[in-house]
Amino acid sequence: MTRFLSSDLLPTLLLLFIAVEAVVLVLVYRRLRRGPAPALTLTFLAAGAGFAAALLFHRRDGGTVGFAVAMCAAGVAHAWHLMLLARVSRANTE
Repeated sequence: MTRFLSSDLLPTLLLLFIAVEAVVLVLVYRRLRRGPAPALTLTFLAAGAGFAAALLFHRRDGGTVGFAVAMCAAGVAHAWHLMLLARVSRANTE
């Protein structure tokens, strides 16, 4: 178990899981027209993917630039998600 936690497999599996989750949620939305809009779903998952990518770069020697880029991407996705939530909230109160 320690070897699994110290390898690159964990963040790689997280990224794969996030990608599969995104595809499934968008397909379900398109088919059933139920659930959160794809933009809300994808921005939320993009922030999580940015953090998982940052974890992957953090584990590697010389991954400082990749870590910084991944963290910035996660921050941008998170801010975008919050902006979309504010728009939805405003639209629901009017």
